[in-house]
Amino acid sequence: MGNIKVFAPLKIVVILALFTSLFGCGGGGDSGGEAKSSPDITPPVISIMGDNPATVEQGETYSDAGATADDAVDGSVTVTTTGDVDTSKVGTYTITYVATDAAGNEASASRTVKVQAAVTKSDTTPPVITVLGDNPTKISQGQTYNDAGATADDDVDGSVDVITIGNVDTNVTGDYSMTYEAKDSSGNQATATRIVTVVQPQDAFLSIEQGVSSISMLEGDEKNIVFIVKFIDGNAAEYGVQLEQSVTPTSGVSYTSNYPNGGWLAAEDNSWVVNVTLNAVTAGEYTFTSVVNLVETGQTMTLSLPITVTDDVSRSSMKLSTPGTDKDAIMLGQTEELIVSAKVTRTTNAPETLTLEQVDEAGTGVIATLGSLHDDGIAPDIVAGDFVYTGLHTVTKNSIGELYYRVTNGEIKSGVHTLSVTQLPTSVAPSDFSALITDESGNQIFSNELLVKFVDVTSEDRIQEIVASENGTIVGTVLSLGIYQLQVETNNSLSRLEQVIESLQTYSEVDYVEYSVLASIDAYPNDSEFLNQSNMTTIRADKAWYISSGNTVVGVVDTGIDYTHADLDSKIIKGIDSVSGDDDPMDENGHGTHVAGLIGAESNNSDGIASVAWNSKILAVRGLGGSYAALVSAIRYSADRGTKVVNISGGGYVDSVSLNRVIDYASNKGVLIVSTAGNDASNKIKYPCYYEQTLCVGSVTDLDARAPLSNFGTWVDIAAPGENARSTQLGGGTSIKSGTSMAAPLVSGSAAVIWTQHPEWEPKQIRERLLRSGKSVDAALLIGTSRVDLFEAAFNGSFEIGDLAEWEISGTASSITELGSLRPPSGNRMALLSTGPEEDQMDTTLLKSFVIQPGVTELTLEFTYNFLTEEYPEFLGSPFDDILLITLTLPDGTQQELARDSVNDSEFTPIDGIDFPGGDDTVGHIGFKNVSLTIPVTQGEGEYRINISDSEDDLYDSVLLIDDIVVK
Repeated sequence: MGNIKVFAPLKIVVILALFTSLFGCGGGGDSGGEAKSSPDITPPVISIMGDNPATVEQGETYSDAGATADDAVDGSVTVTTTGDVDTSKVGTYTITYVATDAAGNEASASRTVKVQAAVTKSDTTPPVITVLGDNPTKISQGQTYNDAGATADDDVDGSVDVITIGNVDTNVTGDYSMTYEAKDSSGNQATATRIVTVVQPQDAFLSIEQGVSSISMLEGDEKNIVFIVKFIDGNAAEYGVQLEQSVTPTSGVSYTSNYPNGGWLAAEDNSWVVNVTLNAVTAGEYTFTSVVNLVETGQTMTLSLPITVTDDVSRSSMKLSTPGTDKDAIMLGQTEELIVSAKVTRTTNAPETLTLEQVDEAGTGVIATLGSLHDDGIAPDIVAGDFVYTGLHTVTKNSIGELYYRVTNGEIKSGVHTLSVTQLPTSVAPSDFSALITDESGNQIFSNELLVKFVDVTSEDRIQEIVASENGTIVGTVLSLGIYQLQVETNNSLSRLEQVIESLQTYSEVDYVEYSVLASIDAYPNDSEFLNQSNMTTIRADKAWYISSGNTVVGVVDTGIDYTHADLDSKIIKGIDSVSGDDDPMDENGHGTHVAGLIGAESNNSDGIASVAWNSKILAVRGLGGSYAALVSAIRYSADRGTKVVNISGGGYVDSVSLNRVIDYASNKGVLIVSTAGNDASNKIKYPCYYEQTLCVGSVTDLDARAPLSNFGTWVDIAAPGENARSTQLGGGTSIKSGTSMAAPLVSGSAAVIWTQHPEWEPKQIRERLLRSGKSVDAALLIGTSRVDLFEAAFNGSFEIGDLAEWEISGTASSITELGSLRPPSGNRMALLSTGPEEDQMDTTLLKSFVIQPGVTELTLEFTYNFLTEEYPEFLGSPFDDILLITLTLPDGTQQELARDSVNDSEFTPIDGIDFPGGDDTVGHIGFKNVSLTIPVTQGEGEYRINISDSEDDLYDSVLLIDDIVVK
């Protein structure tokens, strides 16, 4: 076959030559034949067609006009076109045109087209919002309100989406604001507002309110709750009002009520107080349902109250978190000492120790019992009594694979933690900052680095084979999340990096591939500089310190912390530096030191600044200022080292599967992640702040306006004052910084304070407390539903949480929004104390205990209260003298009277529309009174008790309303 291929062309040449010699010109020596034709050696001429652009924007349509070719001998010649333009990706593309004539002469030409990132058009005109519908500006209480919404149009973008903020609660009278916000692609924003006023109805209206959101009881417990049934008569007719209450399942919880048989008849506005006593019989989940009914119209309203009854709170509800290890993986054949941590939640009766076990992958079989974890504050445990248990475990493994661990208290078992044994790197590597480039959206990414997640069953050998085939190197891992940090050679080319990504994605073993993005920062007592810390007084941290100054470990994932700073040196636990890849988290920027000082600087020491949770500890972890790989590693370490709160004052504008996974990982380990919305004065989404599990913080001024640079959006959860915040600076002393970076640590510190009060709580409970207790902010600002108020979160002195959490209750009490025409003097709620429900009176007491910190010489208490009684006016001067008494019990047992009122000695005025069952239909009240008393403190640190009681005679006929209790 080879000889045929070589020689066949030679035979053809010989035959042609012979043919020419016999019949060609000049044959036989005749010189008078035809002239010989010239050979065709001229290539075709190619003409590129069309006025095609040399540059197009990403996403535009590109249609190539092609080319034509002409040849001097052959005329028109066919053109072959190769190459295309992918306008979905930024890059430079070449279209090549080739033409060949009959003589084999070839010509080529090319056209170069550059696809560039879409250029934002110069659009400075905001959208125009049209509020839709002929919606009423006034609506009667109880009617249905359906908002018609709004539309928006923009000169450049056309139709623009509209976000609607607010709602109208037609059960409660007042003014409600519906805000419509539209934003075009250039960032121009417009807002419009519709005001709807809910007024008392012209027709009869009925509603019911309960003062608690849920109830937890032990078997044998008895609890009392208050219901307020409100009737508004629109036409002076007489109506029948009925209340039906029931428990489902029917057995397990019994109840008694002072609701009168047959209900009430009413021809004028009225509010009835109904007291109910619940008795827990059998453990289980129950629902207490209340239905009020207006007989003549058929109108009904239903409330449901969840009730949880447990037989032993320390056994049946305890939860153990999946343990974590400070090392993410161990090297094959090496002996490693691991710090193991686990958390206890859902019980106030925590075990003395937890047992660490090695188990099989399913967690069904115990391989070995490895020792105990302790919550004693002795290293490696960081803080005693925070329900975080820590211990040491030494391990050696001589084969690649996984080890599995869990903790138990003997009966309850945790989830299973996986520890990998590998010959690959066990941590992430420092990123090469010389390889930073900017992508088409302006984000800084590392051009020589990728984050890859392989399918879980993929072997290490296969992973290394795939990476090597792409000329890559595995330089780091976060194996607990299955993430590999790859280094690739791209010569700082974004298009080359994208080619590597595309190639890796062709492997079935690859789950996902993504950029490694730069994780940037988000910032622009009697302590000597406390007067310059208005942010602390805005969130009322100064008042909360009477109750708690925190005793929780907060992880600060940032640029590191200056652990030699005089205001931080005793507070810092050294973690790791994921950016540089070592164990020294010293700050190299100053940002992390400033953040840490706001959370937990030494305070009440007559020097420097005060911090939110100044009795807490801080785990220093450097994870900002490097790549996403470093940030992911830092969050993983913080979660597994036993922190309850992790503050991340930074991140990036690029979504990341790896970053989202580690946030979920930390949340599943019982960690509350607090992060920043960013400082670009836009609604551009910031990560990890955007993720559902993160408590996302925006920044406000001290007057609760949106800070000028704060990002905003419906994805922001809560706000805190981040402007002109003074805190610790790198190298010593203090400095002022502004930004969401300064707002987030106020939320993290507040979380630490609340978690110290309730170490058994889970992250969702801390999150809910901070959100529900915060001061309401204008919804149109899009910086969260509330601004953090630490004192209200810790003390519940205005009862805004919606129940009487943080108070010990004896008797019948609730948090309510109104009683007849009486509204809370501050905020949206107030507390009601009743001497019911029995026909014979019972004492009702609210009790609050708190500890005064060392160095305090006087204590000021402020509150507002109102005393109501049915003994007015017919029992004035009689032996039936109800007494209201509010006292403060000092640590030595002595009592200081704060307020005292009685039926016989106080001045009452009549008030209509309120009825206490069992009495008559006349009620008097003293009106809301403000009390402010300063009491010298000579005993120093100790427990103080506020006692609020309503007692003294044999009949139920008095109520106390109290609000806005403040300690300062």
